[in-house]
Amino acid sequence: MPQSRGRYRLSNGDYTENWLAACGLMNQCKNEGYRGPKCGCICRPGSYGEDCQYLHFRDYYGYYLPPCNREIVKEGIITSPNYPVFVLEDTWCVYKIKAPEHHRVKLRFENFHIGQDYLTCHDSFLEIRDQDLSNSTMECGRSITPGEEFISSEDELVLYLDVKNKRSRGFKASVQFVAKLEALASSISSRNIPSVYYHLSMYFIHMHSLLKAYHQSE
Repeated sequence: MPQSRGRYRLSNGDYTENWLAACGLMNQCKNEGYRGPKCGCICRPGSYGEDCQYLHFRDYYGYYLPPCNREIVKEGIITSPNYPVFVLEDTWCVYKIKAPEHHRVKLRFENFHIGQDYLTCHDSFLEIRDQDLSNSTMECGRSITPGEEFISSEDELVLYLDVKNKRSRGFKASVQFVAKLEALASSISSRNIPSVYYHLSMYFIHMHSLLKAYHQSE
């Protein structure tokens, strides 16, 4: 069974201070890594790199994530646990969707019903996050209509499902990977996760249309 984070850190805490003093370094190791006796970073299982700055998602988070979490790298249908039966109370899941290189994630909902309070999402919700963690939207109640699409600005989309209301039927959605140019065209009529890249893309599409119209008029 994997070690807990607390045990992992405590088992080496007595030595780290002495090693830092001997090396004349600060502990700049990332993701709970620590300086070892040879002055290099010793990384927690699931992290790697000179400063432990990189993560293997499954290895690093696997011990803490619930059984319903998923990593999705193929197109297909995803649903909440037990769908179409009511989601159990106190269910939370993480869905990490990763598109191939030069592609984006298109998520098309067929059904959505999470919680009752669609104004505050205080008891149950589905959060849809872009690769940039500052870009997200929180959905609840029946705020997502059948056929509604969400398109990532890059190649990754993460869903956080948190259900505390026992009257939630959950969701069903299709995952599709689309080329970046195709994603730009379709995002005009979709609820794209807001991002600077998206707004710049819309600007360039607009400028391209103006230039095309100008050349046709000559």
